[in-house]
Amino acid sequence: MIKEQAQLPEVVPAAFKNSIEVEEIQVTGIPVYRVIVEKARQFRVDVIVMASQDRKGWGRVFKKNIISQVIRHAPCSVFVVRPPAGKADS
Repeated sequence: MIKEQAQLPEVVPAAFKNSIEVEEIQVTGIPVYRVIVEKARQFRVDVIVMASQDRKGWGRVFKKNIISQVIRHAPCSVFVVRPPAGKADS
């Protein structure tokens, strides 16, 4: 399991857990942003939730580029959240 996938339940506030339906979809492909956008269209999702990690170096560059491309091309809103305190990558 990828670290970001393991943290997904932590980004959904407890107050919303009983009032919204959350479905985790795992996909692979290149370019990553395009696969995310295509799956969002295919499944007609209402919102895409992406975690913003406090990475350094190239990891940060790639993650920011993926997030910005998803925001630019997504057919729905994109919610970018910070990891819980003390859970960020270094």
